[in-house]
Amino acid sequence: MTEREELEKAMAALDQQRSMLGDAAVEAALAGLQQKLSALEKGEPASQTLTGERRIVTVLFCDVKGSTAMAERLDPEDWAGIMKRAFAYLIEPVTRHEGTVVRLMGDAILALFGAPTT
Repeated sequence: MTEREELEKAMAALDQQRSMLGDAAVEAALAGLQQKLSALEKGEPASQTLTGERRIVTVLFCDVKGSTAMAERLDPEDWAGIMKRAFAYLIEPVTRHEGTVVRLMGDAILALFGAPTT
């Protein structure tokens, strides 16, 4: 498999995770791969074209245990109120520690620490 094919395969795999990871996380991950692909199209060695900085990024996924069973027993409006309060409780420490909530999913949040937000 050529380097171009590997990059395209990796980009397609990331794009398939968009619904789970959210647009912000996927776009951040795709940026470096797109830069490498562009360099290949110009005939430059892709490994020497990346600019910017390297970062360690922490991904946090938090799911409320037992929520599905609880949601089945409660009125949908009551359940929505419970989850609204739970999300407020879960989101506050993420923002306090300079993280970014990328996605809220039913009874779960996905947050990034150390990733650029722009």
